[in-house]
Amino acid sequence: YGEAAPQITQAAERGLPLAASVCDQAARELAQGVRLLGSLFASETIPYALIGSVAQSAPIRQRLTTMLATSSYHHYQAREALLSPESGAILLARQQLEMPITTEVIANLQALS
Repeated sequence: YGEAAPQITQAAERGLPLAASVCDQAARELAQGVRLLGSLFASETIPYALIGSVAQSAPIRQRLTTMLATSSYHHYQAREALLSPESGAILLARQQLEMPITTEVIANLQALS
């Protein structure tokens, strides 16, 4: 969606049918991804966090929550992300550089978020 995403989600909030349809499709795709990852877990309750302005927008979040509520194998529970996307990128970089990821590193990143 790029730069048009905020305009589309705002239009969906105003009830424009085309924008609502785009948000429906985006939520379906997100729900499919969450369910695919959720299927890898044995736990009945699967927590998930939405990251990014589109996923966190009201139209997407509401649709996704409704779709995940109909899941038959798992109960999906929305949570706030513990770290920012930038902090996640730092952790991935540290991992690729084979640098340790300690509780201190994570606490420092949480303080920055």
